[in-house]
Amino acid sequence: MPQRLEHITPAAMDALLDDRAIPVAHRALWALLRDEVALSDCLALDVQDIDLHRRTAHVSAPTKGDDSVTVPLGARAVSLLRDAIGNRTDGQALRISRSEAVRQARDLGHSIHAFRAALPPGRSAPESQSR
Repeated sequence: MPQRLEHITPAAMDALLDDRAIPVAHRALWALLRDEVALSDCLALDVQDIDLHRRTAHVSAPTKGDDSVTVPLGARAVSLLRDAIGNRTDGQALRISRSEAVRQARDLGHSIHAFRAALPPGRSAPESQSR
């Protein structure tokens, strides 16, 4: 088993997001994590929660906080979500479980939480996480 890395460089993250050998749902999840959406919130998103035109996702029961929140999505997340969702109009957006997400990351040598720290170039980590 490969050693798990707790940090993914932005360049390595971009390479993983581009790797078409990896299922698109996992790549979309990683892009959402990089956009600072909590893992549980990502996995709970339904197709109807995502507005690809406005580049937002509505989290109705966020892991952190009591109120629903609409979060902005980066271009990479929008593109991958568009591919993952296809023509579906309802149901779970990513159609993967937490254990599948963890296993896919682990098989690539990463902790699933390392994807949240892989910020794109020019963006720094927030001082506090409010979502």
